[in-house]
Amino acid sequence: MQIPNSRVFGANYELSSHVLKVNFRDIFSEETKAVLIRFDINNTKESQINFKSSLTFDDVVKTFSKKSLIAQSIINNTSDTSIYAKSKNKEVTEQIILFESNEMLELAMKAVDEGNYEQAKSIVRSNKTNISNAIRAGYANKEIVMQDSVNTIYSEQLKNIETMKEYDKKMMQKDSKSSNYMLKKKRI
Repeated sequence: MQIPNSRVFGANYELSSHVLKVNFRDIFSEETKAVLIRFDINNTKESQINFKSSLTFDDVVKTFSKKSLIAQSIINNTSDTSIYAKSKNKEVTEQIILFESNEMLELAMKAVDEGNYEQAKSIVRSNKTNISNAIRAGYANKEIVMQDSVNTIYSEQLKNIETMKEYDKKMMQKDSKSSNYMLKKKRI
């Protein structure tokens, strides 16, 4: 099962006319929300890509009014791998690993729901390989290690999936989906 390259991780969104709108819903004091946007570049001739982002929110503490913050970012396009390597951000890379692993586990659970047990096992094995490679490469934050644990537990449960009673299967799926969701929302 192929996961598309261009997508938004970690939030519900709308895309229209090259404008991406993300609704964070409620954000509470001291809470951090993350959105990871992965995109393909179709026109490699341009040397810079300009991003304009704005955050509109209701200030419920001071002015009780709608406020906006605006930021401009420029990404320089390069085919030089050394420049690319120097600009790589460890925290962002860890988030990519976490979101992709989480998505793969969701695909495996969907395959189980559809009765495609061998496909689910294959996805979980591939996910394990990806996580292990990331950890060996030095990307082993707490969330990735926990995602590895969730994936390993699910892999062990899948060994007996064909002989499980329907109720046990449903409970396994419910628990696994809950654990994966909690990691996705960073609540573990």
